[in-house]
Amino acid sequence: MKTVKDYIISLDTDLLVREFYYYHSDTLYACYYGKPLREPDGRTKSVTVFCYAEDQINQLREYIEYLKRVEITEQEDGKQGIIYAYSVLSGGWLSATAYTELIYKDELLKDPDNCEAYGYMFNKFSEILGFLVADNKFTQSHIYKVIADVLWEASWTGYRQEGLQEELDNLEEFENAKEENLNHYDSVEEMFTDLMGEDGYRDMIDRRHQETDESQKLLDEVRQAKIAYEKCSRLRERQMILEYI
Repeated sequence: MKTVKDYIISLDTDLLVREFYYYHSDTLYACYYGKPLREPDGRTKSVTVFCYAEDQINQLREYIEYLKRVEITEQEDGKQGIIYAYSVLSGGWLSATAYTELIYKDELLKDPDNCEAYGYMFNKFSEILGFLVADNKFTQSHIYKVIADVLWEASWTGYRQEGLQEELDNLEEFENAKEENLNHYDSVEEMFTDLMGEDGYRDMIDRRHQETDESQKLLDEVRQAKIAYEKCSRLRERQMILEYI
């Protein structure tokens, strides 16, 4: 298996950029409304959405070139990450697409069916570049989307990770607050009532009751079929990874 960095170097940059914005087009809109371009004197520059999109695409290209020069480092715990993809249903009934996931080699070898999947938006670039990419046929047939997904998650705190430490501090604060809030409630009903207001919670319950038994049964069957399909796909791909280790 080759590393994420190997693929970033070898894949066609134009196709990679196109794939990135095909699946993560919301990134352009978020940047346009959240980070306006500036004139040299600090004034907001008046530009069209097209011009702004062009600027963001150029920044993405620079980001990709930057990653090609970053040296790979191991994680502090020495664990080896593996990126792979499996088939999920989304965007409409029976519409399948590839979902990218990170798992760790030692956990996969120990229990492939139940090993955890992890986010990596707060990992260092140098660590992410060292993740191995599965040689599975499905992963390789969607390799541009897989690497585009990695680029998207890796750039969560910026193309130079300029906001990484701040996000790590916020994450720790959020986790502490979440634990305190969960311990505060005596029941799920109490938690939802607090979050939605008593009227909002009751409206949600009433809408649920208004659904006919037959329609709810069919909806539950669809949901269960979707879950079963994706679980089967996920476990199949994990078992295949073991053949390459």
